[in-house]
Amino acid sequence: MSKLPHHALRSVGGALVVFAGLGFWHNGSSLFASFPSDPSTPYFSHAFYTMSAVCLACYLVLLVIGIQFIRLNSSLLRLFIGVMVFEVVYFFSVAFLWLAPGIGTSVCAATGVANGGQMFQFVTLFPLWGSLLARWAKNGIEASQSGSEVPFFASEQVSRPSDWAWAAVNFVVMLAVTSVLVRWAWRQLIGIPSPPALVGSGVPVLLSVANALVSVKGRRRRRREQIEKKHASRLEAGLCPRCEYNLKGLTVPRCPECGVGVPASMLDDLRPSKQTTLSEDCRQS
Repeated sequence: MSKLPHHALRSVGGALVVFAGLGFWHNGSSLFASFPSDPSTPYFSHAFYTMSAVCLACYLVLLVIGIQFIRLNSSLLRLFIGVMVFEVVYFFSVAFLWLAPGIGTSVCAATGVANGGQMFQFVTLFPLWGSLLARWAKNGIEASQSGSEVPFFASEQVSRPSDWAWAAVNFVVMLAVTSVLVRWAWRQLIGIPSPPALVGSGVPVLLSVANALVSVKGRRRRRREQIEKKHASRLEAGLCPRCEYNLKGLTVPRCPECGVGVPASMLDDLRPSKQTTLSEDCRQS
């Protein structure tokens, strides 16, 4: 049994603990710092304490999730992905407020000191690869614990070169659509023709990469389910799941034709019954 999913989940958990610790350190030091009053940013304190509270709440939740991941408890995966999505939306939503009349300058001034702790996650693209890796680890751990005895082989049947061609097409289409939508939304909400590069390019690229990876994963999951269903139906019929060799009367958990392993619990069903053996002996006599 491969321990790679366990190591992957613990790695994500360790990264969560580190990022949460860095966030607490950044916001903790900022909360106790003194900032000079500036008439041009009258709402600095309001924006700073509000955003700091949001960030500290996220760090606390991520710390709890990270500890659970280290303990190989993947039940909080959906909460983890939800927090990652919230942080991304929150991070870019704050950027929209920079140009809001009245509070824009205050929000802009407070963003660096209040949300700086999140930069450790965004610089490393952790919301993207952390979510994908944790999801993969959860699937691997559940598969190893499910007790399913349907053999699976020939992973090349699941991973095909055409998947990456599909991902490339998906990425290009999604990038074009999201780029137009982001620019249109920015123009309608903010009133400026083009958004900053971080928003105009970063958001479409991030969404397009995530969408391409999810689409490929979905295609492979459906393909795997079809293959496993086919294997299970062959086993139920007493045939080898790979070469369809008749396994009736098998005494060892391995196909004599192609060598693929057969669940040991099925040997009793494949062996001829005592009644059948006695009737055959009577016929021969």
